[in-house]
Amino acid sequence: MSEEQKRIAALVERCKTGNLKLNKAWRQLRELDSSPESVVQRDEWCEKTRLVSNLAQELNALGFNDCLYKENGIKTMRCLDQDDGLTCYGCPSDTDYWTRELFPEKQTKLEMK
Repeated sequence: MSEEQKRIAALVERCKTGNLKLNKAWRQLRELDSSPESVVQRDEWCEKTRLVSNLAQELNALGFNDCLYKENGIKTMRCLDQDDGLTCYGCPSDTDYWTRELFPEKQTKLEMK
């Protein structure tokens, strides 16, 4: 494995870990009130979201431009979680998989043309 491949693999793992942590934190944050402490926690969450998004952009710049959760050409995790919204806050993919999940009827019509 080349140094660049190792770097990409490490960034993929960091991005996946960041997404999981953000989802866990979001489930906790959405239960909080509007106290000053809660506002600070939400601000920190937003900053961490930007950091994970930056990791995804770095992956994309290195040529990794597909779903983080794709194995052997098959997605193993949905983009949209029915309870929490997004699964990935950092996504390097050039393909808008989330729109295919959100609007499956439009995707079917497009595929038929």
